[in-house]
Amino acid sequence: MRPAVLILLMLVVAPAVSGDLVIYRCTGEDGRTALRDTPCPPGQTQVEQRMERPPERPAAEPMEAPPAAPAQPDPAEPPAPPASEAATAPAAAVVVPPLFQCTTFDRKTYFDETGDGNRRCVPLSITRIGPQPPPTMAQACEWMVDDCRRLEGDAVCRGWTERLRDARRAVREAFSDTLAQDRAELARIEPIQRAACGR
Repeated sequence: MRPAVLILLMLVVAPAVSGDLVIYRCTGEDGRTALRDTPCPPGQTQVEQRMERPPERPAAEPMEAPPAAPAQPDPAEPPAPPASEAATAPAAAVVVPPLFQCTTFDRKTYFDETGDGNRRCVPLSITRIGPQPPPTMAQACEWMVDDCRRLEGDAVCRGWTERLRDARRAVREAFSDTLAQDRAELARIEPIQRAACGR
């Protein structure tokens, strides 16, 4: 290490005492030189060098704390969101479609929502065509439309209740290819039946 660098280090680490600063230059038998702030050990050549102690730097003044930021008022709570229309508005009333009871030519009945009635060709019995007996394969039919009557009053509830039973039975007995359609029909009929019967 260079002597100048050592001197500077000694200046930094030297104890803060009044008066000159004494640096001891010690040279050993091997020719090595060392700088010390205390006298050299016995057997080493000692050279003293006095230096003026540099003035102490004044202690740094404490920094003033920045002014405290003015207290901010608590943010106002956001207004409560309005209740959804679904929560406040009453549920839409289920409209009960008209229901008709239709009768076939052979006195069987079924329910229908259009009242149009099924059109079918009713087979006729052929006994004779002219003087000769009818051919074995001869066939004839008459087109007929089922008679439909609109239900009123308590009959509406009974009709939709019967349709609900039929829809449930269709779901129980459905095959895999018609199960989804039968379930959809059951889901449609259930609220209609409740509305028709006032439940």
